[in-house]
Order: sequence, then C-alpha cells, then structure tokens
Amino acid sequence: MTSIKALRKWLVMRMSTQNGKNILVFMVFLCVSAIFWLVLTLNDEYQRDISIPIEITNVPDSVVLLSAPPRSINVSVRDKGNVLAKYQWGEIPAIKINYSDFISVDNKMVVSHEQLNNVLHSYFGSSANILTTKPDSISISYTTRPGVKIKIDISDNIEATAAPGYVITDEPYCIPDSVILYSIESVTGKIKSVKIENLVFTGLTDSIAVNTPVSVPDGMRAVPDMVKVVIPVERLERKTRTVPVTVNNPPAGQEVTVTPSEVMVVYLVPASRRDNDNYPIYVTADYRQRNTDPDGAKMPLAISNLPDFYTAPQIFRVDNNEIRIDSIEYVLQDFEP
Repeated sequence: MTSIKALRKWLVMRMSTQNGKNILVFMVFLCVSAIFWLVLTLNDEYQRDISIPIEITNVPDSVVLLSAPPRSINVSVRDKGNVLAKYQWGEIPAIKINYSDFISVDNKMVVSHEQLNNVLHSYFGSSANILTTKPDSISISYTTRPGVKIKIDISDNIEATAAPGYVITDEPYCIPDSVILYSIESVTGKIKSVKIENLVFTGLTDSIAVNTPVSVPDGMRAVPDMVKVVIPVERLERKTRTVPVTVNNPPAGQEVTVTPSEVMVVYLVPASRRDNDNYPIYVTADYRQRNTDPDGAKMPLAISNLPDFYTAPQIFRVDNNEIRIDSIEYVLQDFEP
C-alpha cells in the first residue's frame, strides 16, 4: 500500500510539470489516432478463410445417419473488417443445418452447392461475398431401419508380444464386445461379425487399453464406432518345486531305481498367480525311451500336467540347483521272491 501511494505521488508530481503535461497530451492524441485508424481499417473489405463447425439439427429419433457429416466447412469469404472481426477473434458459432429441410426420397440428406451458399449467406449476412467453400456440398445417407446387434471379432486383427520377463496372460478382448449395425438394406443373417483395424504391439510390459475404430462395410454404420481393446500383460515371477521322479513302463519283474529320486522344477508364473501355486507337477522318466551310455544308462525326463500359465519349465538337480538336467541315471533290480 505504501508503494502504491508513493507511485501515485510521483505521477502527480511528474504530470504537474510542463514535460508531464506534454506527455499526457501526446498520449491522448495517440489514443484518439488509434481509434480513428481502427474504425477506418474495420470499414475496409478483407478476405478471410474461416473454418466453421457444422451441426445437423432436428434429426428424428427413428433416423440414423449412416455417414458422418463434415465436422466443419472451410469458407473463403470477403466482407468488411468489422463484420469479419468477430470470426477472427471470437468463438465461431456452428452452422445449424435443419435435417428436414434437405431430405430426399433416396435415403439421403443432400445440401447442394447453391443451398449451402444460401445457408452461408444467412450465417454471415447479406453483405458477405462467399468465394469458395470446402466441401462445396453435403450428402449424408440415412436409414430408418432398426439396428442389428453384431459381435466384434478381433482374433485376426491383433498382433501382440510381451517383453522378456512378461507374459500376455489372456486373449485380448474388446469393450463392448458387440455393436449395433445400421444399414439401408437388411443385414440380418448376412453379416456374422465385424472387425477392427489392425493393431500391432511389441515389447509390452504392462496391460494396455486402446481405443480403435470398428471397420464396417461401405454404406453401414456401427454404434459405437469406437471400442476399447484390452491386452492383459503381467510380470513373470520365478517359482521352484521339488518333485519326485516317476518311472513309466518299467520292465516286468524288475524294479527301476533312479538317481536322483527327486529333482527341482523351475518355472515362471504371472505375478497375480504366485500365491495360488497349488497345481500338481509330475516329472516322469520313460523306460522305453532309455539309451545305453558307456558312462551309465539314462532315461529322458519330461514334465507333465503343467497349466498353460506355467511357462519356461526347466529341471535342475536338487543338490545343486545350478546344474540343469534332461535325463536321469537308473539301475535295474530284480524283485525278491
């Protein structure tokens, strides 16, 4: 407050001098000149390119527009500066096109070039000179047929891979899983499903959800026309399990003893399943697939009964979990009578 009073006092002192009065007079004349210049400038004619939003109004509830109207019209217009100033600096209001004024008998709403110019003259005023419009006309197909619910098939349109240490835990899916399909002709029984645009993802480290357009045949419309595609991805965690070795197809009258009798199975599971790890795992050695090795006869090992979400299973020795094994030594013994 003290500084404001001091500034006010300094200004009063300065303006009371002859130089201060001269500056004040100069500023007044400068403002008056600027106002005159602005008035004269705004009275001149100018050409401007203006993008005007479009709204289709009064569309009955029983009618569905099959093709989207243009979001805006680019108009090159010539008029006085004071008329165009509000479009240059202010928010541009939308052009409202009344649906019932432009419908035709062939399931189309058509606004011809001449009709569009009439709408634009009403929008800008009679003094405006419309030079060009883009687009220069509007044609929108519509239908009064009820829509048909159609499933969305994304099985062939998504290619996704997870980064090392991560896994796609489930099939990609979309929300919603179906759309309402509208057409001039009946689609019942003709179209079983609709597709989405192709999506490619690599190196995923987290679940993703992306919005993507629905692809429909020409002359049709899907509601909604965008769906959310979800790809669930999780981090993998290392798990270990000590499992006894079971011998399959032993010879009749003989007992097969394997060394070691237990092995360590190492595998990866999604993080969400790490605490629900109660699925049984079996490690088997098939006697029929044995080989003869000078250093000792061996049988190949196999892991079975793994659920799909157990990935990259490997077998290691229990007494040394750094040694990976794929076969096991065995000894035959006759059953005692």
